[in-house]
Amino acid sequence: MAVLFPLCATAKEPSLDSLEKLFAVSQVQAQTDIQIKKMSAAVDAIVNEAVKKQKLTPVQLAELRRRLPDFSKDLQKITREELAWNKVKGAYLKIYRKTFSQEEVDGLILFYQGPVGNAFVNKLPQANEEAIQSSLDRLPVITQRVQKASAQFLQKIQSTPPPK
Repeated sequence: MAVLFPLCATAKEPSLDSLEKLFAVSQVQAQTDIQIKKMSAAVDAIVNEAVKKQKLTPVQLAELRRRLPDFSKDLQKITREELAWNKVKGAYLKIYRKTFSQEEVDGLILFYQGPVGNAFVNKLPQANEEAIQSSLDRLPVITQRVQKASAQFLQKIQSTPPPK
């Protein structure tokens, strides 16, 4: 087997120290913090959407508006606590150890320590944000097409004769 897959047989698992260094130079923790903020915003959006679907009296609606900011802060706190670096770091180490060899980690460290890698780390959040927004801009077309395809699918199902 080693003859057929020599790289697999000789690929050395990265050391914890090298992964720690990679996390530092690639700013994995900072990227995680950005994801926490995005997740918090997504949770807020989900809650707000769920609230809109509730049939509330004017008094209940006023109470909801009064309490929602504090509730939102509580949900953001839960998200921050559950996705805190000290809670997810172990999973990241396991994933990176399984995914990358020592040689690849060493190369990534060199890349991120250089000017191009540094620019990549600093510009990636903005590029990702724009890519996500570009995808979201397609959502109305996707929704329309999915609704049309679903209607056609259901029509075919409904027109299927019963088994004899």
